[in-house]
Amino acid sequence: MRVLLISDTEAKGGAAIAASRMACALAGQGHEIGMVVNDPQDGPPVGPWRRFVVGGGEAIPWDRVPDALLEAEAVDGLKRVLDDFSPDAVSVHNIHGGAKVGWSVDMVRVCADRVPTVWTLHDTWSFTGRCAYLNGCPFFPDRCGRDCPSSGEYPFLNPDRVPGEFARKRDVLTRAGRLAAAAPSGWMADLAGRSAWAGREIRRIPICLDAEVFFP
Repeated sequence: MRVLLISDTEAKGGAAIAASRMACALAGQGHEIGMVVNDPQDGPPVGPWRRFVVGGGEAIPWDRVPDALLEAEAVDGLKRVLDDFSPDAVSVHNIHGGAKVGWSVDMVRVCADRVPTVWTLHDTWSFTGRCAYLNGCPFFPDRCGRDCPSSGEYPFLNPDRVPGEFARKRDVLTRAGRLAAAAPSGWMADLAGRSAWAGREIRRIPICLDAEVFFP
């Protein structure tokens, strides 16, 4: 089977490391792996996958304001990868780090409308207007808006854009094709179940670890 992973960085940061471990495990089972990244490691791919760079290819400061004008370019780049690699399934990980160069939730829609797609919820970004960690905010189920209490934190987004991004994510989560969620913990699965993910399959699947390194 051909599996395409999408991760804003290739192997830097917790979510990307988890994605790369999953990719190695799948490759070890004989699957062909592709990985779409915005911020690749220097040199050749760091794992057994074919690397595709979409939307940049260089490290950009986290405080760069997301650029909506680049979103169509990023989506077109992803479509070319899908045409080239022809995956049987897509595994989405963190993508908000690529927002500064046009990565958006519409990339998930493009994938889910073509092939079965699973989004691993490393944080809460997929179902909020902006934030990756709720920090007790009660508005995430249905009221993310201009009064976002943490709009200045990473991942950055102008408060005026929060309502629109929230609406766009809800539209993708409720209307995209074959899309499901993998939650690494019961806590995350519970939060997702109270969001626009509620109408989708949400399955708790722990993070993949290398059993050659981590064992009782």
